[in-house]
Amino acid sequence: TSLDLTSNNEYLLVGLQGGSSISIVSIETKSLLGTINLDQDLEFEIGTVFDIEYVDSTNQLVVSYLSSNPTYNKTQIYGWVGTPWDDSEGNCSNFTSVDKEICQNSGDTWTINYKVELETPYSYAIYAGPISIDQDQQYIYILDKYNGPPYRVYRYDITSDGLQNKIMTSNIAGGPISLHDLEYVPDFGVVVAIGGNDFTDDTSLDHAPVYALDNLNHIANLDVGSTPLAITSYGEYVYISPTDVDDNGMFIIEYNTETQLQTNYYQVAGLLGSHALLIDFKGEYLYAAVDDLSDQDTAEPYNGSSFNIQRIKVLPEATYPINNF
Repeated sequence: TSLDLTSNNEYLLVGLQGGSSISIVSIETKSLLGTINLDQDLEFEIGTVFDIEYVDSTNQLVVSYLSSNPTYNKTQIYGWVGTPWDDSEGNCSNFTSVDKEICQNSGDTWTINYKVELETPYSYAIYAGPISIDQDQQYIYILDKYNGPPYRVYRYDITSDGLQNKIMTSNIAGGPISLHDLEYVPDFGVVVAIGGNDFTDDTSLDHAPVYALDNLNHIANLDVGSTPLAITSYGEYVYISPTDVDDNGMFIIEYNTETQLQTNYYQVAGLLGSHALLIDFKGEYLYAAVDDLSDQDTAEPYNGSSFNIQRIKVLPEATYPINNF
């Protein structure tokens, strides 16, 4: 499961692994609005959604696809094709709040029926897996999942001509490994959630390595205690979920990037999915795709999947004394 938010915090985009569409959820009403069907040309039709990123500045959708045949793995960019909405009969008055505003904005990408058309992908990279985009939306980082060993993080420039100017890390771990997530953190680095062995002493990785933004050199480790599973960030804070679980669910650990100390703890009710953690653009709420193992017979929008979306209020640092020396 992959999550992303539009910058106005109005829409949550949900990509389910194994699917070929993106679900659109209203943050205001907490309801499923519709889906974006990723109609692909025959050249690109092999592979299913693994991760998604919405690029507000250029109105692009970046989708990372994985296939049972790694030859077809790819990360590619789509452009939107907006469909004007004709409100000559005043139909927008039938809608309220967010939907009414969308309806009134003729030519808006987000049309009233949420059936958004996508341009033919004009650029793609042969690497796929968890992806992250920098705050200025100039670079995309890809944690390549199946072309290793060696396993690497790649960075591309996002340009009007597509993905260009590749740089990469050295091998990030010894195998067998599991690659879960990565997160661009402004003024800090690219934080990676991986399982495997540490090159230095061949012990099991129980931390999240951090790589420099400019050259992808290894610069730090965030101690997690077990294999990190999902990452998100806001400002100087990074949120990481380890794979260890207790009787009540899984934890999310908050780190301050200046001190690299743990500053808060949160818990989800169930099992949090790999690379399925997100924070809103105001730093107020965490969103997590969680399998609570008890909600399979309801009429909720995601009843076909074992995952539910849970929202968690973010607390100010020092609300509770943690590492308060």
